[in-house]
Amino acid sequence: MIPALPLSFEHGRIVIKLASALENWLTDPSAYLGTETGVIVEHNPDRVRGPDVLYVSGERMKARPNPENSWLEVEPDLVSSPTW
Repeated sequence: MIPALPLSFEHGRIVIKLASALENWLTDPSAYLGTETGVIVEHNPDRVRGPDVLYVSGERMKARPNPENSWLEVEPDLVSSPTW
Protein backbone atom coordinates (compact mmCIF):
# COMPACT_ATOMS: atom_id res chain seq x y z
CA MET A 1 0.00 0.00 0.00
CA ILE A 2 1.25 3.45 -0.86
CA PRO A 3 -0.09 6.25 1.32
CA ALA A 4 -1.39 9.29 -0.52
CA LEU A 5 -1.87 12.82 0.69
CA PRO A 6 -5.39 14.25 0.69
CA LEU A 7 -6.24 16.36 -2.33
CA SER A 8 -6.46 20.13 -2.23
CA PHE A 9 -9.68 22.09 -1.87
CA GLU A 10 -9.46 23.36 -5.46
CA HIS A 11 -8.81 19.86 -6.80
CA GLY A 12 -11.93 18.56 -5.07
CA ARG A 13 -14.02 21.40 -6.49
CA ILE A 14 -12.85 20.66 -10.04
CA VAL A 15 -13.57 16.92 -9.67
CA ILE A 16 -17.13 17.62 -8.48
CA LYS A 17 -17.78 20.09 -11.30
CA LEU A 18 -16.50 17.68 -13.95
CA ALA A 19 -18.44 14.72 -12.55
CA SER A 20 -21.62 16.81 -12.31
CA ALA A 21 -21.29 17.99 -15.92
CA LEU A 22 -20.77 14.41 -17.11
CA GLU A 23 -23.74 13.19 -15.04
CA ASN A 24 -25.97 15.73 -16.77
CA TRP A 25 -24.68 14.50 -20.16
CA LEU A 26 -25.24 10.76 -19.56
CA THR A 27 -28.28 9.11 -21.11
CA ASP A 28 -27.37 5.41 -20.84
CA PRO A 29 -28.44 4.01 -17.44
CA SER A 30 -26.04 1.06 -17.81
CA ALA A 31 -23.02 3.37 -18.15
CA TYR A 32 -20.81 4.02 -15.14
CA LEU A 33 -19.57 7.37 -13.90
CA GLY A 34 -17.43 7.40 -10.79
CA THR A 35 -14.69 9.05 -8.82
CA GLU A 36 -11.59 7.31 -7.48
CA THR A 37 -12.91 3.91 -8.60
CA GLY A 38 -10.25 1.22 -8.77
CA VAL A 39 -9.30 0.12 -12.30
CA ILE A 40 -7.01 -2.86 -12.78
CA VAL A 41 -4.41 -1.84 -15.35
CA GLU A 42 -2.07 -4.82 -15.00
CA HIS A 43 -2.02 -8.35 -13.51
CA ASN A 44 0.74 -10.36 -11.80
CA PRO A 45 1.33 -8.32 -9.83
CA ASP A 46 -1.96 -6.47 -9.88
CA ARG A 47 -1.67 -2.76 -10.48
CA VAL A 48 -4.73 -0.68 -9.68
CA ARG A 49 -5.30 3.00 -10.38
CA GLY A 50 -8.05 5.25 -9.06
CA PRO A 51 -8.57 8.20 -11.41
CA ASP A 52 -10.28 11.31 -10.15
CA VAL A 53 -13.20 10.89 -12.57
CA LEU A 54 -13.93 8.08 -14.98
CA TYR A 55 -16.66 7.13 -17.41
CA VAL A 56 -17.31 3.65 -18.79
CA SER A 57 -19.94 3.15 -21.50
CA GLY A 58 -22.79 0.74 -20.93
CA GLU A 59 -21.42 -1.45 -23.71
CA ARG A 60 -18.08 -1.84 -21.94
CA MET A 61 -19.74 -2.34 -18.56
CA LYS A 62 -21.78 -5.25 -19.97
CA ALA A 63 -18.59 -6.81 -21.40
CA ARG A 64 -16.70 -6.87 -18.08
CA PRO A 65 -14.80 -10.16 -17.69
CA ASN A 66 -15.52 -10.40 -13.95
CA PRO A 67 -18.58 -8.34 -12.91
CA GLU A 68 -18.33 -9.50 -9.28
CA ASN A 69 -14.89 -7.90 -8.89
CA SER A 70 -14.90 -4.77 -6.77
CA TRP A 71 -12.46 -3.13 -9.22
CA LEU A 72 -13.13 -2.49 -12.87
CA GLU A 73 -11.30 -4.69 -15.35
CA VAL A 74 -12.28 -2.75 -18.46
CA GLU A 75 -10.63 0.22 -20.09
CA PRO A 76 -12.58 3.39 -19.28
CA ASP A 77 -13.86 5.51 -22.17
CA LEU A 78 -12.81 8.67 -20.36
CA VAL A 79 -10.37 9.27 -17.51
CA SER A 80 -9.53 12.55 -15.83
CA SER A 81 -6.63 12.48 -13.42
CA PRO A 82 -3.33 14.32 -13.28
CA THR A 83 -1.63 11.23 -11.83
CA TRP A 84 -3.14 8.50 -14.04
